[in-house]
Amino acid sequence: NKPVDNLFSFCYGIISPVIIISTSLVQSLTDKELEAVLLHEQSHLVSRDPIKVLIGKTFSTMFFFLPIFRDLHKNVEAVNELLADQWTIDRQQKTTFLRSALKKILATPQMNMSFAPNVAGPDYFEIRIHRLIQPGMKLPFKLSWISRITTVLFLVISWFMFQTPVSAFHM
Repeated sequence: NKPVDNLFSFCYGIISPVIIISTSLVQSLTDKELEAVLLHEQSHLVSRDPIKVLIGKTFSTMFFFLPIFRDLHKNVEAVNELLADQWTIDRQQKTTFLRSALKKILATPQMNMSFAPNVAGPDYFEIRIHRLIQPGMKLPFKLSWISRITTVLFLVISWFMFQTPVSAFHM
């Protein structure tokens, strides 16, 4: 079995972010597609997205019992990806090269990149491709009903607990 050549790129680092790109990706893209990928990552670098990802993951992990933080984090990541795509389109004046680069990445089996905290998973490729095909499409802000209900229950229970006098717990 031939090992999978992973096609990936990401912006990584908090204090001085850098762009990481796999050799396989460089070799499989045309110059214009590579430019599109680098522009996309440049947007993450300029916008300091790695720190936003870290903060989002920290809150969603700290408050794991409130799924609303996970949903908010996912929405922020999706928006970051779409903004980086728009940055690329604004500079290249077309969607062609970014679309073809994404198509090549999706066509190649990938290993799990969850060890790299800044790599947006395959969840966002579908949203990005739809947006590249239909540029005016709005990204729906999604909060699951479970997130909403859990958050409301948590807030109600917390409010009642804070309303209970301390002396009532000692009785």
